[in-house]
Amino acid sequence: MLTPRLVLRRWVAEDAAALPAILGDAEVMAYSDHGPLDIAAQAKWHADAMSGAGEDSPGCGVWAAQERASGAVIGYVSLKAAPERLGPDHWELGFRFARRSWGRGLATEAVRAVIGAAGDTEVVAIVDPDNSASVALLKKLGGVRQRDVMLEGYDHPDHLYALRRGPP
Repeated sequence: MLTPRLVLRRWVAEDAAALPAILGDAEVMAYSDHGPLDIAAQAKWHADAMSGAGEDSPGCGVWAAQERASGAVIGYVSLKAAPERLGPDHWELGFRFARRSWGRGLATEAVRAVIGAAGDTEVVAIVDPDNSASVALLKKLGGVRQRDVMLEGYDHPDHLYALRRGPP
């Protein structure tokens, strides 16, 4: 997928070098249930992303977000079928971007493209209510808070946002 400033594509081996700034950064991973990933966990995540793990439905996947101008991988957007968490008719959106890309609208641009490619499947995101940047991004793209979700091991509920179907 192409956007004005990004290429959203499958992960390749050379992309591993970008992961410490994304998955290994404590600020980027502040609202993750496991915090920043160590090098071994980053390698497993990367291998799964390259292999297509979790792509149970056409349209699902994990896309590397690469800046067109610099060629740098700055984050990712994912869509996954999660019937055990959400039921059979929803795909769960995930995204993370390196701090150096924050505040430039790049995450919004990438997420908008991936949601637009989802067709008629309803896309939802589960977000920590304290993650104000992600909440703002979801609302900017038409996300509407539907309900609280209490995930195993958490001490407070996250919020589930439903996003528009098809292009926003």
